[in-house]
Amino acid sequence: MKKIIHNLSIFILILFLSNCDSPTENENTHELVGSWNWIQSSFTTGSDVDIQVPDDDNYQVLTFNQDGVFTFLGLELGEELTGNGTWTTNGNTLEIKQYVSESDGEWTSMFNYSITNNILTMTMTTEGDVTTITEMKYEKQ
Repeated sequence: MKKIIHNLSIFILILFLSNCDSPTENENTHELVGSWNWIQSSFTTGSDVDIQVPDDDNYQVLTFNQDGVFTFLGLELGEELTGNGTWTTNGNTLEIKQYVSESDGEWTSMFNYSITNNILTMTMTTEGDVTTITEMKYEKQ
């Protein structure tokens, strides 16, 4: 019996120590951190819905870094699209600040976001003469 308890104790100790040595994701790493490939956008204006998906002339990759910096790259209508900025969250609200140009200055966007099964969904509602709901989906790389 002593031998079984001794062996079991050694097994538990080895298991514990091997788990300590395993690289694990930092508990403080935000769920948005990483690279995300655009998979679909929908624009709903009134009863009209326009759905867009990536193709050879249109794609986008967003990368959120732990330090609050983000970058994006891709193509829009065949034109190269790149940029960077900062990001913060408060609950399920994502704020993205991006420097656009000298004349346009900084551009800030607020999105509601959720992540389900490695799919990031970002939604923004724009009020005007007609309300427009923009929903963008990205898949984690």
